Amino acid sequence: MNIQDWNGNPDYVDPHSTFFKDWCAYLARTISFAIKDVDPNHLILGDRINGNRGHPDGVVQAAAEFIEILFVQYFHAGYEQEDYQRMVTDLQGWSNEAGGKPVLVADIANWCSTNHNPNRASALGDQRARGSDYAQVAEKLMAQGWCLGWHWCGYIENIGARGWGIISPLDEEYTDMIAEMRRANVAAQQSLLL
Repeated sequence: MNIQDWNGNPDYVDPHSTFFKDWCAYLARTISFAIKDVDPNHLILGDRINGNRGHPDGVVQAAAEFIEILFVQYFHAGYEQEDYQRMVTDLQGWSNEAGGKPVLVADIANWCSTNHNPNRASALGDQRARGSDYAQVAEKLMAQGWCLGWHWCGYIENIGARGWGIISPLDEEYTDMIAEMRRANVAAQQSLLL
């Protein structure tokens, strides 16, 4: 990955430099110490990593000493088994890179065409398929000992933008999707109780 694409700062031209890694460690240490000084029991998630764009070498390793949880945003690229496996492999790789830190998926979502976003098409043809995809992701993530959970990106569908919501802009539930999500969440909760 090109460092300028990652952070837009032309001064950081060599992400492999000692300076860059030291700067990342300094930033993580400063933030962590400032928070822990006020609240020693505060959980440090670390910076949100955009799992779809990657990150320069050294960023995760530099922060790992000062965080408890790795916080990764990840929108999987497709809906086939290899796409789910790539998601698991990528997330596990970052956990390993951070010395085995657990991962909390900061944002994850999917979309399909709706009345409000008819051009926001994907391989998921309807709300039930979105719910089924959610269940696939939940099953894959719950099977990983390093995964703490995930946050769904978008409660309300935005008109003309993201189609990721679970309700329409008119407060109408996407019941087919929600039913699948509910089943997946109940199964996830039950697996934790075993």
